[in-house]
Amino acid sequence: MKRSFLRIAAVTAASILFGLSFVSCNDDDKNDDFESKIFTVELPTDGDMPGYGPSYHYEWRWTNRTEAAADSISFDIVDSGTLTTNDSVKIPTTLYTPYKELWTFRTKETGERELKFNYMKVSYGLNPDGKDYVSAKVLRDTVIKF
Repeated sequence: MKRSFLRIAAVTAASILFGLSFVSCNDDDKNDDFESKIFTVELPTDGDMPGYGPSYHYEWRWTNRTEAAADSISFDIVDSGTLTTNDSVKIPTTLYTPYKELWTFRTKETGERELKFNYMKVSYGLNPDGKDYVSAKVLRDTVIKF
C-alpha cells in the first residue's frame, strides 16, 4: 500500500513538472524599450453643411479601433463660436458653424501605425410603420499615420 502511494505521488510529481516545462515565467519577449506617447488629432467638419439638424448630424467615426496601435484617451469638440452643453454633450450653437473634433490617443506597442476615420452623415427618425431607424452615409475617409 505504501509502495503504490509513493508510485502515484512520483507519477503525479513528474506530470506536474512536465506540464510546467511548457509554461514560461520569463518576460524575454516583452520590449522594455517601448515608451508610449500621447498625440492629438484634429478632424474638421465642413462649414458649409449644417452640423446638426432635427433628424441628422455629421460625425467622425474611428474605423480601425481594434487594429490600431493606439487607444483613444479623450475626445472634445472645439467650435469657432460658442457651444451649448447638454448632458455633457457639446453641440454647436449655430448651424453651418465649422467645428473640429479633437481626439487624443496613447500609442500601444503592437498594431497598425495608422488611424482610419470616416466622416459620416447619420440620419435617424421613425419609419412610416412607427419603428426607429438609423442610417449612416460615409462622405469621406481620412487616414492618419503616426
